[in-house]
Amino acid sequence: MPMLEKYLGEVYLWKYVPNLTAAIAFAILFLILTIIHGLMIWQTRLWFCLPFLLGGTFEVVGYIARAIAYMSTGDMVPFIVQAVFLLLPPVLFAATLYMVYARVVRSVQGQRFSIITPRWTTRIFMIGDWLCLNIQSGGAGLTPRAHLAHIGDAIIIAGLGLQVLIFAAFLSWPVTLFGSQSNFKREEIAL
Repeated sequence: MPMLEKYLGEVYLWKYVPNLTAAIAFAILFLILTIIHGLMIWQTRLWFCLPFLLGGTFEVVGYIARAIAYMSTGDMVPFIVQAVFLLLPPVLFAATLYMVYARVVRSVQGQRFSIITPRWTTRIFMIGDWLCLNIQSGGAGLTPRAHLAHIGDAIIIAGLGLQVLIFAAFLSWPVTLFGSQSNFKREEIAL
């Protein structure tokens, strides 16, 4: 049975022993879904979805590193690899969603109903995600140091919280857009 090991006899990198079964299951799941998604991107030539594919690939690498860490919780390499490769994918998935939103707005001629033009939507939210990623990365850099681990954890949670708020703001935009557009169409029909 694996046990938590200290890194350099100083600090525990993990607060728990990673679950081997879950890590393998998620690695396989993301591998299958990423391959399917890659084939769909290839067939449809929707190259703007490549960040989504890259995010899926990162998830596979991250969960493989977590599975490796099951037997070596005191080893820094799998800890860093899983931390980085599991923190990055949400940003890549969100970037793809922002680009899809901009294309949908253009395809339904909804530019006049959008809070911000589709051209700026992706840029604004990507800057927000980049900021969150840097906050989280800064926190992750502090966690291996025993005396700074709690501060690092708090910084990571703050970065994740900000990312959730930014994504919630993004989710409100399509609701506003399609609500405004449907009201406009009802008024048009009534005339």
